[in-house]
Amino acid sequence: RYTGMVPNTLTLELGVDAILTGTFEFMGRQAEVSDALLSGQTYLPATTSEVFNAKSDFEGFSIAGDATNYVQSLSMSITNNLASQRAVGHLYNVGTATGSFTLTGSAAIYFKDESLYQKFLASQGSSLNFTVGKTGGSRYRFTLPNIKFSSANVNATAQGADLLMESEYQALYSDQVDGTMKIERNVA
Repeated sequence: RYTGMVPNTLTLELGVDAILTGTFEFMGRQAEVSDALLSGQTYLPATTSEVFNAKSDFEGFSIAGDATNYVQSLSMSITNNLASQRAVGHLYNVGTATGSFTLTGSAAIYFKDESLYQKFLASQGSSLNFTVGKTGGSRYRFTLPNIKFSSANVNATAQGADLLMESEYQALYSDQVDGTMKIERNVA
């Protein structure tokens, strides 16, 4: 059992013909070994839900408010920049220091026109939205209302190859969601 757990990082990766993959990292106070059930707690059976895939379980992608852009890959990395608070005479953490929320990511976007590239050149803000999940109670909408591209490379690897803008971005605070990002659960 791990006590005093606080979420520290989250990563998500989406790619063509692949399942959505991700990781969570938590920081906590201590670990305890016990076979006894916690009194007053309800233990649910393991989930039998299907994994999300980037084909049939991904929709509503828009960048800069334009839903006609297509993406070949998309990643997101979130950290709360937490730190363990250690003290002499204590085996375990005595606390967890809060840090600042940081969200960065990358995307390979089919190059439709120069509008996104111009946003990078002008250091203009943009937005990023998408929904993942199955129907019913397992759909999540991600809204990043204020992102800035930190890099943007327009590449065509060979004659006749797809023209992609491979970019990195950072999400910034937005009054629109009173934060950096918004995740809505159980969306229609």
